[in-house]
Amino acid sequence: MSESDGTLSPPADTMRERVGDGRLKVWFLIDGNRWAVAGLLLVVSFLVIMLVGLAFPRSFEAALTTSSIRSLFQSIFLATVTSIALTLTIGQLILSEEMGDLGEQRSRMQDEIQFRKDVQTSMDVGVPPATPTGFLRTLLLGAKQSATALREQVAEEPDSTAATEVTMLADLVADHGQQVMDDLDDTEFGTFGTLSAVLDFNYSWKTRTARRLRDRHGDELSPETDRLLDELVKNLSLFGPARQYFKLLYYQHELIDVSRVLLYTAMPALGLTTFMGFAFDVAPFAGTVLGLDSAFVVVSVVIVLSLFPFALLLSFVLRMVTVSQRTLTIGPFILREQADAEDLDRVEG
Repeated sequence: MSESDGTLSPPADTMRERVGDGRLKVWFLIDGNRWAVAGLLLVVSFLVIMLVGLAFPRSFEAALTTSSIRSLFQSIFLATVTSIALTLTIGQLILSEEMGDLGEQRSRMQDEIQFRKDVQTSMDVGVPPATPTGFLRTLLLGAKQSATALREQVAEEPDSTAATEVTMLADLVADHGQQVMDDLDDTEFGTFGTLSAVLDFNYSWKTRTARRLRDRHGDELSPETDRLLDELVKNLSLFGPARQYFKLLYYQHELIDVSRVLLYTAMPALGLTTFMGFAFDVAPFAGTVLGLDSAFVVVSVVIVLSLFPFALLLSFVLRMVTVSQRTLTIGPFILREQADAEDLDRVEG
């Protein structure tokens, strides 16, 4: 809410706009294809090596000996083996989440069934779909229906500041919910498209605003409007744990894919570094390429190719840690710095 005129001041509809990051940064950290991001990292690394080689040619000429190059690639070989071992460890951690005795598995299943029952009871939308995308659409549909009912109810009440603000909130929830549902169309769980769409739905701000309206205008609202506001808060609150749960499932799905891809790409890298570490010879690479020693260019290319598994792992991890940073809380908290003078005034008063 704006503290100057008492009207709603909603944040932007997308996470990128709310955080304020540029399109290139968002593409690099979140939206971009992870293979393309890994390729970009390798290209940048290669260009940096070339520029450094042009800036300090004599330093590299002294280091371009067969023994030093073999020693370098033996070190890269060991680093690659270590990364494979780390990947296997990650895979074991993922598998450990699925382990447990019969009682634990039954408890997990009962918790999930109970949550689905809570959704069915609260939203009155029938049996929720079994697919993650369909279930999330159901939650959004329930919030939209609550907002629509609230808007229709307020339309029957006398004009007032309270009615205006409640109507604005209802419109925001309904319109944004429909927008996110449209974004979920044709998305498949396991791809980032599903998670990206639901991350845009800022249920924390909507929940907090609905509760604030009840607190500020409770005496002006009719009992039916107050009840519908409470229903909207409950439906929005169901979205939080569901999004967090499916986010964790996506992480598990992503880590499994990363482990598989890293193992596939590490094997060619191991073969390449093995050859360079034991059979490479500087002698056949006499001459220059673009003003650089030919052996230096060849070695630089092989180094970049050998680092492909690391670049790929980094690109996936960047996405996961960025999403985690922006969804640290599951409740109605907004971690970005914002003025909240009204809440402070109430506490201090």
